[in-house]
Amino acid sequence: MYDVKTESQCRLCGNTYGTRGAGQHLQSCLKKLPCVPGSGEPPLLVSVHGDHPQANGAYVLFAIFPHDATLEQLDVYLRYHWLECCGHLSRFESAGREYLGHEWPDPEPLSGEAPRSMRHPIADAITPGSPALYEYDMGDTTSLTVRVQTAPPAAAAWQEEQGTAVAGATVMRNLMPERCRDCGGEAAFADGEGYVCAVGKRWGHERPLFNSPRDGADCFDEAAGPDLEALRMVLEVRREATT
Repeated sequence: MYDVKTESQCRLCGNTYGTRGAGQHLQSCLKKLPCVPGSGEPPLLVSVHGDHPQANGAYVLFAIFPHDATLEQLDVYLRYHWLECCGHLSRFESAGREYLGHEWPDPEPLSGEAPRSMRHPIADAITPGSPALYEYDMGDTTSLTVRVQTAPPAAAAWQEEQGTAVAGATVMRNLMPERCRDCGGEAAFADGEGYVCAVGKRWGHERPLFNSPRDGADCFDEAAGPDLEALRMVLEVRREATT
């Protein structure tokens, strides 16, 4: 067993915080953004937590989404930053209701209720203060906990300024949890004895680490991080299913 750190860095102020206190810090930091008149509905602050084999909740993403963003946009965001490898199926479950993408083949109802589309708005599907479940890959499943808060109105302008490839703009993300067993610095590889940094790599057969709760899944490791070509194919299937 080797220690892992659960620290996250705020992209607004650049400071590092323990992951448990990250949400409270962000609300305070976001309130310091300059106000923009007429910015409309307050945006959403979405937090997503994933477990590390040695530390629950070690992986975390905090992102600002537009008020009218959908679960499908959140799904794409998570695939883009953390998960995508082979175009696996994914799902949300919130308040006993299931939300699926259009690529699902004849899904069975959950608790007798027909699944809803992921094109449902986040704000309507996930109640503030109530965690929702997200799962990617129904075989080698990665399970995440999703929470939603209302962000200060000024965060909307900040999110738009980021110009990200997906709807959400990351405002805080966990640092690499693993630390080198030799120097204590950020690890880059795993071997049979634990974690090592790039300097400590010795044998040539170490497995590269990726800062994601999907790390360790065979198909994900083969891609060395999110496979954006696979994500493009998922989006194409969804477009075809709705035209």
